[in-house]
Amino acid sequence: METAEGSTSGTITIQIRIYSESSNEIYDTYIKTIQEEKEAEMSKSRATIAVSWGYEQHSITLTARNWRRILSGKSLHIRGKGYSYEGEFFWDYWNFDGNLEGPLTVTYGGGGVGFNGRLIDAVIEEHD
Repeated sequence: METAEGSTSGTITIQIRIYSESSNEIYDTYIKTIQEEKEAEMSKSRATIAVSWGYEQHSITLTARNWRRILSGKSLHIRGKGYSYEGEFFWDYWNFDGNLEGPLTVTYGGGGVGFNGRLIDAVIEEHD
């Protein structure tokens, strides 16, 4: 029995090769794929992102799946829970276009821009 370990794209794959003497063939069996420690921790973590405009702070809590998506550099456009201001209700729309260094734009209502900057400039809290 021979074992080999390799690493690609943030995962470690353990491969066991079993040699069969009777048929002179090698059977490759992949037993387990193990995620790197950081990725495993991240998969459990949700994130709350908060930005301020006017005199108020606005936030959105992302699922672990959506947070991983953003950190991997993919875009995410999501509607928040909305908020009230001076008796009126407004929806908030969060546009993430990349990883931590990527742009974050939060719009509200009929197209007003509440925040336009980088995600890293927002308050980010990861939690379970």
